[in-house]
Formats: sequence, structure tokens, C-alpha cells
Amino acid sequence: MNRKQKIIIIIIIVLLAVLLLLFFVGGRRKIALVPQVKVLPEASLPADVRPKFKPMNEVEIKEARVETQVLAIARTFAERYGSFSNQGGFANLLDLEPIVSESLWADLEAFHSSQQKEINKEYYGVSTQVLSTKLGKFDADSFAEVSAQTQRQEARLTPANPRVYYQELKLQLVKVGNSWQVDTAKWQ
Repeated sequence: MNRKQKIIIIIIIVLLAVLLLLFFVGGRRKIALVPQVKVLPEASLPADVRPKFKPMNEVEIKEARVETQVLAIARTFAERYGSFSNQGGFANLLDLEPIVSESLWADLEAFHSSQQKEINKEYYGVSTQVLSTKLGKFDADSFAEVSAQTQRQEARLTPANPRVYYQELKLQLVKVGNSWQVDTAKWQ
């Protein structure tokens, strides 16, 4: 490449740089960042477009919080109660003590003790995941029935290739003091 060609290439690069600089600095118009939107008063909206909610009163808010708490306890219980392995010594049952009634706790302890002889046998385990919960009968001060739809995976000999099935767990919860506890649990 000779000297003349080098000078021409440098001039073209300088011209392109100047054009780009002019485009970015001086060639833009100022654009409004906030669009101008005309807000119509609610009364002028058609009836089918108006918001259809009403504010909740204090009692409704308290009841909604209690329902949420009950469903969370039911979900936690169902997943721990339904997930176990004989190699883990059925320890999942011991984790349930804070959220079960005294009568159910006695049943769980008895079952846990009876299963300790199964620890040295071939592997058997079940993993449970709650897909949905539904609140049935409910009194915010004393009693709740919950139905939990679950997906369960059962494995024998090895955790690989488990058998998948769906099962419903019916729960009854009672309010003891200020906390909700599971009182009965029955697989359907």
C-alpha cells in the first residue's frame, strides 16, 4: 500500500467519525419520555370495564390470613408426611411434631417405632409433592378440613425410575391456642 492510499483511508475514517459524532450529538430531536395519556373518570367507563372488586373489611382480611395459614400448614404436613424412606429411618415423621395434635403425635410416634426394624431391609422410599390444596369446612376459630392433591413417586431397591401416581390426602386441622395443628390425615 502506498502513501497516497494510506492518506485516503485515514481521511475516510476521519469523515466517518465526524458523521457519527454529528448524528449522535446534533442530529437527534428531543423525544418526550412520558407519553401523554388522557385518563377518563371511572364513571365514564363502560360497566363491563369498571373494576369489579370491593375493599375487604377487617374480618375478611383476618379470615383470609387464617385460611392462608391453614393451607400452608396442610401443604407442609402433606409433603413431609407423604415423603419417607426406610433408609432414612422415617425421620420425616419426627419433623411433624410442632404441627400435629397430641393424639396424632402419639399415633406417629407409635408408627415410627414400629418401622425401625424396616431400616435394614431393601430400599423403599416415597417422595410426595403437593399439587394443590382446597379448603373444605372451615371455622376461623376452631376447625378446618383441607384436601391436598399430591403427586407421589415410589421407589424400590433404587431411587432410579420411580413409579409415579397421584393421591389425595384429607386433613382435619384444629386450632389449639393460637396455632393450627393437624388432627387427622387419611389417604384416599
